Amino acid sequence: AINWGLAANPLAAYGSGGRISRTEPKFGNIYDHFSIDYDYPGNVRVSFKCRQVVGAQGRVENRFYGTKGIMDIRPNPGRTAAVARDYDEKVLWNHNGRDNNSPYDQEHIDLVASIRNGDPIMEIQEVADSSLTTIIGRESAYSGSEVKFDWAVKESSMKLAPDDLTAKEFKAGPVPVPGIYKLV
Repeated sequence: AINWGLAANPLAAYGSGGRISRTEPKFGNIYDHFSIDYDYPGNVRVSFKCRQVVGAQGRVENRFYGTKGIMDIRPNPGRTAAVARDYDEKVLWNHNGRDNNSPYDQEHIDLVASIRNGDPIMEIQEVADSSLTTIIGRESAYSGSEVKFDWAVKESSMKLAPDDLTAKEFKAGPVPVPGIYKLV
C-alpha cells in the first residue's frame, strides 16, 4: 500500500523483531512480530509494525502524513474505511466504508471485468516489488542489518522456495538470530 501511495519502492529497510508467542515447531522459524523502518526516495521514512501474538489486539491500518494533514485507511473485508484530517483534527473527508465492496473482492471484480473487456490489468511488477519490500524488511530484522532494495534485486542469491516442491514435509531452518543470521 505504501509503495502504491508513494509511487516508489523503498531504498532500504532497517528492522527488528522476534518470537514470543509462535515458538512451537509447527510455526517453523518465523518471527511473530516485526518493526521496520523503510527509507523511500525524497527523504521519506515509513514505519511498519506487525504482530501475530496470541491475545494481542490486531489492527490493519495505513497512515499517511502529508503537508495538510493525515489520511488513515483501514482495509477490512466488506468495510474499508478512510478518513482525512487536518493537523487540528478537523475532518476533511470521510468514507465510512459501508457502501463499498471488500477491497479484496473488488480487486477480483476489477480483474475479471478487465479480462472480459479485453484489457487485462497487469500488475505483476507491482506485486513483485511489494513482495520484495516485505522480504527486505524481514531480512533486515533477521540479520540485524540494513538491507537495500537494490541489493536484493541485483546481488542477493537468497532462495525463496525449497529445492523439492513435491516434498510432503517442509523442514524449516534454525530461528534467525540478528548478528548471526547472514544475508545471502
